[in-house]
Amino acid sequence: MRLLSSILLFAAATNLSAQSDIHVAKYWGDRAAAVSYTFDDGLEEHYTLVFPQLKRLGIKATFAIIGDKVGSAWKGVPCMTWEQLREMAADGQEISNHGWSHTSMVKLNGEAMRHDVQRCDTAIYEHTGVMPRTFVYPGNRHSPESEAFCSKGRTGTRTSQVSIGSKRDSTWLRRWVDGLIASGGRGVGMTHGITCGYDSFGDPSRFWQHLDYVSRRRDSIWIAPLADVEAYVSERDNVKLKIRRHKGKTIVTPRMRLDKTTFSHPLTLVVKSEGPLTATQDGRKLYARRRGENVMIDFRPGGGSVEIAPMEGYRTADGPAPVFLTAGQSNTDGRVYAADMPGHLSKSYRHLHYANVTNDRTGRFGRRDFEENRGRWSYCDVVNHLLDNSLDRDFYSVKAAVGGTAIDTVPGGMKRPTWHAGDGWLKRNRAYTGKVAEGRSLVKSLTEGFELCVDSTLNSLPSGYDVKAIMWHQGESDRHAAKNYYENFKRLICHIREAVSAKTGREKDKTLPFIFGTVPHASRQYSAGVEEAQRRVAAELPEVYCVDLSRAWLGRDNLHFAADWTETIGQKMFNVLVRIGAVCDNEVDEPFAVPAKE
Repeated sequence: MRLLSSILLFAAATNLSAQSDIHVAKYWGDRAAAVSYTFDDGLEEHYTLVFPQLKRLGIKATFAIIGDKVGSAWKGVPCMTWEQLREMAADGQEISNHGWSHTSMVKLNGEAMRHDVQRCDTAIYEHTGVMPRTFVYPGNRHSPESEAFCSKGRTGTRTSQVSIGSKRDSTWLRRWVDGLIASGGRGVGMTHGITCGYDSFGDPSRFWQHLDYVSRRRDSIWIAPLADVEAYVSERDNVKLKIRRHKGKTIVTPRMRLDKTTFSHPLTLVVKSEGPLTATQDGRKLYARRRGENVMIDFRPGGGSVEIAPMEGYRTADGPAPVFLTAGQSNTDGRVYAADMPGHLSKSYRHLHYANVTNDRTGRFGRRDFEENRGRWSYCDVVNHLLDNSLDRDFYSVKAAVGGTAIDTVPGGMKRPTWHAGDGWLKRNRAYTGKVAEGRSLVKSLTEGFELCVDSTLNSLPSGYDVKAIMWHQGESDRHAAKNYYENFKRLICHIREAVSAKTGREKDKTLPFIFGTVPHASRQYSAGVEEAQRRVAAELPEVYCVDLSRAWLGRDNLHFAADWTETIGQKMFNVLVRIGAVCDNEVDEPFAVPAKE
């Protein structure tokens, strides 16, 4: 493992040099393109219609308001209230200045311009607690004088934009986004009304479909408010890097002449590296994640030197073999066909030893293969691929998953096995091995299957074994018994941990890390009661980690994860393993990651 450093002795490096081993990414997260969605005039339906859609997808946008019209109407169309704007600002949406009176900036100068702009700034700050960081020119008209004045103390102003309202159909909108990605450009989409008002879409579903589409392309495009993209581009073009080697570390010193209080958005440093890296700046650990052959590090361009070093303990071949347990229902079993598996995931595993203990009771480990086209995969297969690359040594995966199964004994009746972990119930039931008449307990399928794996294989390993974590996804089938889910889920986790600890003889396994995902809100079997219970258990039990999947996309059945989110969930699960120290590596880049701000 080494940090590639063929040009690290450069006294300075241009921040956009594609040939460098270290450079600043063109856009945050090393995305190919960037886009900002701006909504003018502060119409009420920006809160009632747009805001819920943005929250559903985790998108932040820019809302340019007319100060004098807040709480009233603009050309007969109701406008948002200060209370609504305050809620949106608290969510991270950008509230921008569109002028106090919406008077064209080419008609104002001197004191009149100052009064109109600053009055709106003051009102936004007093009511939301956030000072506007951009200015959106009324009527999109501006002059050199207005640009100079309105830019002071801001990351930028909207000087160019593309209308995305009534003039555009779905095909055009999709091509616009695709074109930005292909060209490496940045776009600023502008609209006013959604169902009414100037240039409204008319049918809002066209815009919602577009947001779904661009959201699915977040691995290639950075979606962010105008203020953030303006800040990033200005910082990127202004910063200079001095790069040197010192005592086995790479020291990157940024120099930026911009106002550091205004321009404080993190820049992404891209470092070509064969292994994981750690980075610190001003005594603080920086967020680093891997994307392909690069490690991306977010740093403050106005801060001190960034110290980069190889991660200690990476790919240690010595010690016990890592073991990971996975369990749940259909989304854990896998409902995405191999035909939809990305090429980088279809490659054969090099180090994985796999045992599905719901249908193989031998305790032996084998290969994990996918039948051509009809084979199905799940998030745990993604985790295993990431572990395969990260560990670079033999590791063991034990899985138990059956579709449509509940923890409570009521929803499935006598037709299905269950994950119930009540002591009395467990004593009366045997492990499920494919026939309910012969055994209904899935908890025993997992725990007894794990015991067989220990006796048959793991105990005979030369260096022994170490159980690292349990991964889990389930909850849809308990929607009718949500009132019982808290106690059932808590009992389940404790029982599995106790059973593993009893077999391994290790006290630490009584708090074995338990990582699980919530049920997506889009699921036709979603239950708010189940989600509330899951989050409560995660907050109360030690070493239980909840992965928020509330915004996950599903397939056409509105029940099972689509292929892209199946991969994303695997990435999220792996990143939790990294964060808790079960795996020594950088996190992997997630499409839905957001810049970490102070």
